[in-house]
Amino acid sequence: LAEIEALVQKAALGERLMARVENIAIIDSVTVDKKQFLNYYNFSKDIGSLSVETKRKSDKITYEQVTYTTERGDRRYFSDMNGNNTDIFSSFRLLDAWAEPKSLSDNVNSKSNENYPFLMLDGLTLFYASDGEGSLGGYDIFMTRFSPSTRDFLLPENIGFPFNSPYNDYMMVIDEQRNIGWFASDRFLPPGRVTIYSFAYSTQKEYLRTDDDMLLRNVAQLKKFRRAEKKLSTPSNKPAFIVTGK
Repeated sequence: LAEIEALVQKAALGERLMARVENIAIIDSVTVDKKQFLNYYNFSKDIGSLSVETKRKSDKITYEQVTYTTERGDRRYFSDMNGNNTDIFSSFRLLDAWAEPKSLSDNVNSKSNENYPFLMLDGLTLFYASDGEGSLGGYDIFMTRFSPSTRDFLLPENIGFPFNSPYNDYMMVIDEQRNIGWFASDRFLPPGRVTIYSFAYSTQKEYLRTDDDMLLRNVAQLKKFRRAEKKLSTPSNKPAFIVTGK
């Protein structure tokens, strides 16, 4: 009964998210070995750095410890084991060492797995992945923001389709200086493989409005998408893209 109720909750979540399918423009996609997936995130060093290390807790449990370090090198966010699941921790840089790590927030960490953190340049907006409550299945990408008034992160939200799916979707990175975003997904792939999608990032989200249910489903699954093909020069010297297709 508990398993059936969990599936019903995921279906209800999927139905709600289908009302706001973001109509993103894909720049490129490449399917690679999961062990090498971060090599295909070609973002500017000005937004910080990412590293991943496979760690072993026991003979049966291994996990990916992903670390995001800010562009100034003064703070890092990383995943680590907490009991039998991974949580996200943060640490400040001291004069000659890192401060004792602290659990990021009870609003972020749960009884499930949280991993793959990335903090945007505003120092407030955090993307991460969780396979817990609010996930469509496997890892889903969530977004939360730090509230200076409460000194804590707000309740996170599932960023929805087409970024998330009933498979594993994770490691959202936004390069605001180049208007490019990346995320990884193993949807429709054999074990050990993952597709890295790069897309044209904009602060103005565009949602698909259509009465064509099949088109809506295909866009939600990234079986159909607009394509961003050609770079243009802009007054701000930030790359932009020509978006083709519907």
